Amino acid sequence: MKKTLALVCACLIFLCTGCAGTPERRTQSATTAAASPADSLTLFDTSTLQIVLDGAETTVTDKISGSEYSFTTTRKISTKQPTLEQRQARCIARTTANTDTMKIELAGGLIIVTDKSTGQIYYIQH
Repeated sequence: MKKTLALVCACLIFLCTGCAGTPERRTQSATTAAASPADSLTLFDTSTLQIVLDGAETTVTDKISGSEYSFTTTRKISTKQPTLEQRQARCIARTTANTDTMKIELAGGLIIVTDKSTGQIYYIQH
């Protein structure tokens, strides 16, 4: 009986020490890699417009007129709950730029770019 109890205790100790090993750690996470300032990602590139994501900054370039529009995504942390009017205001799209070739609208954290020459609509959300 004592031998069985000692064997069970030994197995239990062996199993517990195996579980307490140090986990593997990544040297760089995917979020850190995407947010580094040297990395920029071209989301869309057509003959009329180009949309580039560079960290928290989104740049929309109108290739025909040469205009460039930049938007920076930020998060605001608040302990107060938003009112109904504030929630509704986030859902309403507001026109930021409207040219002959494209239209840019903001709705909360969403950027809506409409390419008027092709009729294509691009949705960008961080």
